[in-house]
Amino acid sequence: MKYITLLLVFFPILIASSCKSSKKTEKTTSVKSTNQTIKKLIVDKNFDFTNYKKEFIIKTASVTDSTLSITFTYTGCSDDELDLLFNGNYLKSLPAKASLNLIKKSGIKDCGKKVEKTLLFNIAPVQYPGTKSLILQFANYEPKLIYNY
Repeated sequence: MKYITLLLVFFPILIASSCKSSKKTEKTTSVKSTNQTIKKLIVDKNFDFTNYKKEFIIKTASVTDSTLSITFTYTGCSDDELDLLFNGNYLKSLPAKASLNLIKKSGIKDCGKKVEKTLLFNIAPVQYPGTKSLILQFANYEPKLIYNY
């Protein structure tokens, strides 16, 4: 009988304390992600990926809600202006696939330094009509990245 009483008293306390610690973690995570500017994905139906230079090496990529976080390296300047581009063409599969590419804006000089960056992009414009998910593909990046919306 003593064991049951102890369980009924300490079990709710244990559960309540674990819930508080997870809330603190969520707040910390959201503060980190709001410090960085979220850029908009560019849809350019005239862009031809066949001549695309594969100068970016993507280390990690993840999707949270409609925000894509990409960590990558390239040779250039640390202040280069970069965009994420989608040409509007989907690959036929279930779920559909979309190829995205990072590009440097033209007219920027090449500093020759190895640069590592993490950028955030709003990828809502890439959503495929009539579906709830999409596979995102990048040049030089193998893992499947599924965007659920």
